[in-house]
Amino acid sequence: MDKREFEVKANPQKPERYVIRKEAERLLPSGYKYVAYMEDGTPMYLGGATPEAVAARLREGHLVESITYEGKPIDDQVSKIKLSNPGKCEIIKIHDDGDRTIRCGEMEYIQTADGKLFEEISDEETDILMLHLIEHELVGRARIVDPAKVKKSICNCFTYKGKDYCFAKGAIGMLTGAQSDEYCEAGKTYKVKSGMRKRFETFRQCAEAAREKVKELSEAERIEPWFEEIGIAMGEV
Repeated sequence: MDKREFEVKANPQKPERYVIRKEAERLLPSGYKYVAYMEDGTPMYLGGATPEAVAARLREGHLVESITYEGKPIDDQVSKIKLSNPGKCEIIKIHDDGDRTIRCGEMEYIQTADGKLFEEISDEETDILMLHLIEHELVGRARIVDPAKVKKSICNCFTYKGKDYCFAKGAIGMLTGAQSDEYCEAGKTYKVKSGMRKRFETFRQCAEAAREKVKELSEAERIEPWFEEIGIAMGEV
């Protein structure tokens, strides 16, 4: 028998362009789902509760040049926060403002009406955040309880309107400006959950709006009405 040599030539995958479409789905509570296609219309048989979840599944198993939904590119934010089970995402609540709470495995996310995705925070984390926010709003800075501990701790920060806001062990409230320069000696990291940042931004907007409503009152008189106005504004968000 003749021995013949065969050269096997691989057909390397190349990055493709994908499009995500919204399609009707009667079996889902929302009445629709999102489905992936190649740019030429070839179906990928990948679906999910949000365009971002579908994009995450595409990136897990395919080389991607671009992914678009309604003509707009979807960035890699879902992959960055590592959805634990993107194939099993489901909408569990639709809020009055158009935001949606989405559960993917054991993780929950808030998707805003403009498509941005934020990692949800627990009730306990929310309570702790509110303690820090209120303290900061009242005194304009963090209350340093244990200076030595603060200086030994890595400050966990995020940026809002070009300014760093930092949490640190040994401090109540948030360190900003000169205070963060003084106490964040051990360094800064920027790993605050996206959901926590969103809550912070919402609170600041409500606090600023409430402050305008009570500015005619004296400093001693305005505290209680100011908190009441913040509560009203937060309830409307």
